[in-house]
Amino acid sequence: MSMWSATRKAFPLMVQDTSDSDNQLALAGYLQAVTKDLSKITKPTGIWAVSPRHADLSFPGAFNKAIVGNRSDFRSFEPVKNLHEGSGLVCRADSDSTDQELLNAPMEDSQLMIYNEIRRTYSSVMMSVGLDPFEQSSWEFILRAFPCLVMPLPAEHLLSHHYFAREFLFDRGDLEGKKFGMPLTAKSYSRIVNEIDGEVAADSSGAYDRKEDVKRGLAKARRQRARKILQDALDIWDGVLGTPHKEWIQTCETISKSHFGLVTDVLVMAPVTLTDEHWERLRNAKRLWGMFFALDNAAEYGHWVVDDKAKNIFRNNFNTALDEEGTLRMLKAIHKKELRAHFHPTELFKGDLGQHSWATAREIVKPVHELMAEQGDTSKVPPMLGLYNCYNCAKSPKGDPQQISDPLTVFEFLNFIARFEQDVTDTSFDPDSFMPVASYSPSLIQADNPTTQKNYQAACDFAKSKGIPEDQVPKLVRKEQVFVVKFTYEPLNNGMYAGHGLVKRMLPEYSGWLRSLLEAHPPLKAPEQQCATIPIMESTRNMFLRSNMCVTANSCAADSPECSSTSQCSLM
Repeated sequence: MSMWSATRKAFPLMVQDTSDSDNQLALAGYLQAVTKDLSKITKPTGIWAVSPRHADLSFPGAFNKAIVGNRSDFRSFEPVKNLHEGSGLVCRADSDSTDQELLNAPMEDSQLMIYNEIRRTYSSVMMSVGLDPFEQSSWEFILRAFPCLVMPLPAEHLLSHHYFAREFLFDRGDLEGKKFGMPLTAKSYSRIVNEIDGEVAADSSGAYDRKEDVKRGLAKARRQRARKILQDALDIWDGVLGTPHKEWIQTCETISKSHFGLVTDVLVMAPVTLTDEHWERLRNAKRLWGMFFALDNAAEYGHWVVDDKAKNIFRNNFNTALDEEGTLRMLKAIHKKELRAHFHPTELFKGDLGQHSWATAREIVKPVHELMAEQGDTSKVPPMLGLYNCYNCAKSPKGDPQQISDPLTVFEFLNFIARFEQDVTDTSFDPDSFMPVASYSPSLIQADNPTTQKNYQAACDFAKSKGIPEDQVPKLVRKEQVFVVKFTYEPLNNGMYAGHGLVKRMLPEYSGWLRSLLEAHPPLKAPEQQCATIPIMESTRNMFLRSNMCVTANSCAADSPECSSTSQCSLM
């Protein structure tokens, strides 16, 4: 299948987080498509909108066998927030504390984490396209060609990945005597997680005692150990960049903001925390692609599949973060801007047909899992396969392959753009090549406020029955927004389409593309060693920034803080 080149047919904003390995895999799929010929890259090709995660590094790892067992406080969903959950950054267990250091620390942890995750994600996707992350020019290229912009934190955090998967360890081969940036084996991962956890306070039933953990200073010591590992990685990154990483990220954000008005497609692969101001500045957005996490919930309420039995899937599944207000803002923007939105739920990747879509990943990761389990030479392991195995081992004691879903969003977008300008009346037109992987139908996606209120009242009553004081109920009980999906007719769908199945004809195409991402292992080089002429790299950093501050009259926001030279702006 012929994929999209770097030619500006579309300019995507890719809302993506970093905790699952298929997050990096999706971004790698896009970068591979646009970097096939560096000599054609003259301008930024898109923006990575980084969806950050809440992090509290003082909590022990949930897979520490000494403290888990059948613990009720690590169930993934209950109406009453667990000790490690909360609204905002501070978890329920610490919310009544007067210790300002304890209350401020999660924000510091989250900032440290997102800086490292930007480094780790960019490093892995650059290696998948042959860019050496130890070369300063590779980082200069990615800054110009695919800059990032950190989004606001999600409003709610449930069972965050940072409490059960320490993904910041995945590329720390240096912690077992190998090179920094190489995948860490499962054995070393478990050892280091246990070292970070150290002593853990437990009550008489063996459950984690957060109050005692904090009181004895165990939580603070655990945070310091984790922070040191993160800071060591950032120090190495600073050495490669030749400048502080915060300045590098700030420059990325300056470039990203100046290109917001060029965005034609928004790809949603993480909780959407775009503000109303963000949506307002997406003046040229035409399409939206991606996973709508609430669709899974809607499915279980009978609106998605033919099933009269209502149940809440979050009771048995990990859900890492939510921003329901952000989701409502997204639905409002789709309607207001008359976007064409194609959604699919993660449910599509379950069942026989769904699992077939990522069967190739399960197949080709097996020898990598065996090699790393035997402490073999990982230098020849493709970067995405190594990362995938690390994530599998962090999520499952046996390293069972985890579901891959995010890359489908990128594949659908690339496939659409590649065909967008083809003439359907041409005799060479092949309808098969135009087929999406998901089977979409006009659908109306709405918030179900009556059901939301009914569920919330039931949760409040349950909390009171458990002895929670009434004045504490609003603080400790989750009010989960219910969304419903109803198939309907055009134009009653307001431009929204929902995938209700997978197209068998396209699964081999998608699987082949997915395999190519996982197995990609090109020799690592600086960009100037890959191509003699790279237009986007020809000017100095300052000249590049000046020429990219105001891209078009439509993208320029004269009253925005990033446009600081409006008096000299040629577009004003």
